[in-house]
Amino acid sequence: MLEEFRAAFLKDIKIYSRYPSWVLGDVLVAPLWFLFFVFSVHVFSPPSSSVSQLGQTLSYFFWGYTFVMLFNTGLVGIGQYMVLEQTSGTLEQILMAPVNRLTLVAGRWAMAMVTDSIILLSTALFLVATQHVSIELVDPLSLAAVVGLLEVALLGLGLTFAGITLRFKGVVSAINYLWFGVVIFSGVFFPVSAFPRPLEGLSLLLPTSYYVDMIKHFAIGTPSILGAEAELGLLCAFSLVLMAVGWYVFGVMDRIVKEQGRAGLY
Repeated sequence: MLEEFRAAFLKDIKIYSRYPSWVLGDVLVAPLWFLFFVFSVHVFSPPSSSVSQLGQTLSYFFWGYTFVMLFNTGLVGIGQYMVLEQTSGTLEQILMAPVNRLTLVAGRWAMAMVTDSIILLSTALFLVATQHVSIELVDPLSLAAVVGLLEVALLGLGLTFAGITLRFKGVVSAINYLWFGVVIFSGVFFPVSAFPRPLEGLSLLLPTSYYVDMIKHFAIGTPSILGAEAELGLLCAFSLVLMAVGWYVFGVMDRIVKEQGRAGLY
């Protein structure tokens, strides 16, 4: 299985590196997209705001943006993997290959981690060079652990939607609704406490709120919602459950489409 995973990872890396415009777009376009936050901070901040205060605000947005990039990869990049292969005209060959399809999706996830790292690094360099933002981490090891738990959860989420896509095909609308709901109500760009009372309760029910909260807590030292130890325990449990669910759903859906002879139909 490790050899299959390596082959799937290298396949996606070679496809990605084959088109320099894709790499250039990730390096340049993503930081330009972040200019939306830069302009907003400069326009709406009080005139008396210091450079340090502006930098802290941009750092807050940057770590929310980090979560959005990773979440988008898990939900869209991995969840829609089968559709990408279909549009590339390679789905039938992959389905006929004597390999575990889970490793193919996992290979896509590993490649997505590389592209996400390129995007986030270029955005961070952009902020440091143009906005004098200091990217300093309060607790790098704990932050790395939280990001690792998030990646496990996202792989499970991606496997879930990859399996659903394999069986029911068009689920783009459901993915879009989920993406916007999570980004809006998980306290990505604004603290959960800033929401009105009913929406605050909804945010506290979303597990993604605690991934965002822990990322910002260990990156820039924002107060945690429930306490770091309690939230880390919740994240460990949720990541394991979501990974198990994704593994199960993908396996079941794969078996169903094989039995029905509909694996290559889109």
